[in-house]
Amino acid sequence: MFDRETLDLLQGELAIGHNRYSTTGGNSAENEHPFMDKGPLGEMALAHNGNLTNPDDLRKDLEERRIRAAGSTDSELAARWIASAGGGSWSENIQAFMERAEGAYSMALLTGREVYGFRDPHGVRPLQLGFRGNNWAISSETLTFRTLGYHPKRSVAPGEIVRLHQGGLEYVSHSPADRKALCVFEYIYFSRPDSQLEGRLINRTRKAFGRELAKEAPVDVDVVTPVPQSGSPFAEGFADQLDLHHEMAFARNAYIGRSFIEPGDRRRIVEMKLNPFADVVRGKRVCVVDDSLVRGNTMPPIIDMLHDAGATEVHVRIGSPPLIDTCHLGVDIPTQEELIAVNKTVEEIRQHIGAHSLAYLSEDGMYRALEKGSDELCAACMIGRRPFRGAAPNPVE
Repeated sequence: MFDRETLDLLQGELAIGHNRYSTTGGNSAENEHPFMDKGPLGEMALAHNGNLTNPDDLRKDLEERRIRAAGSTDSELAARWIASAGGGSWSENIQAFMERAEGAYSMALLTGREVYGFRDPHGVRPLQLGFRGNNWAISSETLTFRTLGYHPKRSVAPGEIVRLHQGGLEYVSHSPADRKALCVFEYIYFSRPDSQLEGRLINRTRKAFGRELAKEAPVDVDVVTPVPQSGSPFAEGFADQLDLHHEMAFARNAYIGRSFIEPGDRRRIVEMKLNPFADVVRGKRVCVVDDSLVRGNTMPPIIDMLHDAGATEVHVRIGSPPLIDTCHLGVDIPTQEELIAVNKTVEEIRQHIGAHSLAYLSEDGMYRALEKGSDELCAACMIGRRPFRGAAPNPVE
């Protein structure tokens, strides 16, 4: 637990930590971050955000060095590989790993004297630099810095290695790929709304998604409401663009977790998590706005609850394109068979969820909202095209 009592027991000037649900391996003690190892250069610990797509190659390398991994996650393979790489410095070991590894990785490596931060050459997962005087920190999100009294500096660039030590910050090397591939789902869902990513405020960016959605798929309704909490900025932008009344139509139970990643009966989870405000929707035409529609299990009970509370019409707008493919780079998207947009048209999905109308943001609208080109992002889960070789265990061009 990252509570004050536990953190107060930690002594020292250097530290790394990680809090992330598993997307490879499994939820076991052997797969918990950070991973510790000892090699010719001494002890180290590693934390990793992302997914490596050539774990078999890394495991084979380790077996040739007579090293076995205790768990089943790619992050442990990375730690063992770097610790035993055989270079004359940690920088050399990290560089050797980056030449061998494929897939997505933003990593923090702790030794006895410094912390290294490094990011895969395509920059799939975010990694941020922050400072307070001559003290430096790295984090997946900028909000961490404000909590600690630090100030955001910039993103660690794709393919870059930085070294944080007693003397300050050192830029070790920079070897980017020809093509960037920042995960678009960071903007849509994963990043906290009060964070910045590549110089953009997440909350403002999500409002831009909503405005583009309103331009593409306007609707004549009495009230626009989000699916709490992830849909809120999308709904605000949508309503602002159309000059429609925006109001929260649901109370959210804070003790129920994110239905996007929870196993089990999602319909029951939604019913436990949300409670509609009847006075907001009774006798009204309602537009529900959310960030994404994955399996199609969450939206039907939401629509049913709104009708039960007195809504006369319920329209649905989704602030991202349909999900049609799985992800091998760190987003826990289910199998293709579970994705509702794989085997159903938009009209069939509308019928399935019971909405009066349904529209998604287009791919072009998404790029307009981000003010980025398709060659700067990874949107493979929405467009079905991998951005680079190594983006999947069996890469597709």
